[in-house]
Amino acid sequence: MTARNNPVTWLLGALLAVVLLVLLVNLLFGSRPYEGMPNNPLVAPATAAEAAGVDSVTLLAAGVFGANGAQRWLYGEMYRDAWATPVTVPVLRLDEFAGGLRPVKRGGGFQTLSMDLVDSAGVVYTLRSVTKDPSKLVPAWAPALGITNLITDGISAGHPYGAMAAASLSELAGLPHMYPKLYYLPAQAALDSFGESFGNRLFWLEYEPEGHRAPWLGMSGFVKWEDSDDVFEAWRTDSLSAKPDLRALIRARLFDLWVGDWDRHDGQWGWATVLDSATSVRTYTPVANDRDNIFYGISGAIPLTVAAFERRLQPFGPDVDDMGGLTLNSQYFDRAFLYGVPESVFVAEAEALRARLTDAGIERALRVWPTAIYALDGARIAASLRARRDDLVDYARDFHAVIDERGPSDRVENEF
Repeated sequence: MTARNNPVTWLLGALLAVVLLVLLVNLLFGSRPYEGMPNNPLVAPATAAEAAGVDSVTLLAAGVFGANGAQRWLYGEMYRDAWATPVTVPVLRLDEFAGGLRPVKRGGGFQTLSMDLVDSAGVVYTLRSVTKDPSKLVPAWAPALGITNLITDGISAGHPYGAMAAASLSELAGLPHMYPKLYYLPAQAALDSFGESFGNRLFWLEYEPEGHRAPWLGMSGFVKWEDSDDVFEAWRTDSLSAKPDLRALIRARLFDLWVGDWDRHDGQWGWATVLDSATSVRTYTPVANDRDNIFYGISGAIPLTVAAFERRLQPFGPDVDDMGGLTLNSQYFDRAFLYGVPESVFVAEAEALRARLTDAGIERALRVWPTAIYALDGARIAASLRARRDDLVDYARDFHAVIDERGPSDRVENEF
């Protein structure tokens, strides 16, 4: 067989032609990339100096994701309109909140600007930016090919206000959760040396799962937070006195599948430790955090082509098309804790969760969004949530089968 009529040669040639065509189209019609973390443009008042003296501001989550008709076809609608829709949020003055918030340390988020703070009672909070900095995702060779914009533009696939809906939907599902509140943080003296990076931005303020204080959880016998590695090690060392609540974890992971959250590796969880003083048994309850990829909205000709090769990046819709891809980023975590749990437990938790997720509850949970944001995305997302709820038992079986096929794991870290 000659190279000319070899099917492998033809296939490779076709793939190369597609890649070259994508590069050419992107070069001719592509949106311009941006550098660093996008600002949050103020609408009213119009300047940051004026915002420092008012109780609320109206602003955009970001102003960099605009696209014309051709670009929207190529790169997708994503959540461009939500990012560019004005919302009104309260202003956060650190010295007035909870007896005064004191900055403690800057967080180490991969794309998110974050900072830990402590209030006058010793409760720890965290600030997490609504916008993301995609620069760490851009490989060194991307500018030479002119595809930096594909990566920076991809941030718009995340819903800017997804964390708000995740909390209210978790409440509906009966899951412990964070309580993110949206604030505009003006530049202020209380920021001290953090002011240059953090001032005049839109943030989520929420409780931080660390240290020994978590009165907001309402758990009797709570003693401290643990990370996934410590819980796993304690459990495997002495499973009689250290017990992760596996039913609660299955329920939480089924919730992740329901809302399409594909980035649930071990670092996205805190574990609330409850001590039974009579038996000295410690029970660990998982609490999800960092809901940046809920309702992941990838679409458009080029992103969907990329998603065909990158299985993690699945568009949120009425169906889960690839359970293996949706759980790829959490595979070590899932295998470490859930391998060997009978399928019947997965099914039972799915049935219990499905019963809680009523149509009226879903509607009410999404109404936490500002009216303009709900008008853009609420009805479509609610319809997808209802469809996915109805299939939760099937998803539970598929999820169990994926874990069973992958086998056990003696580690919980991810390799993404």
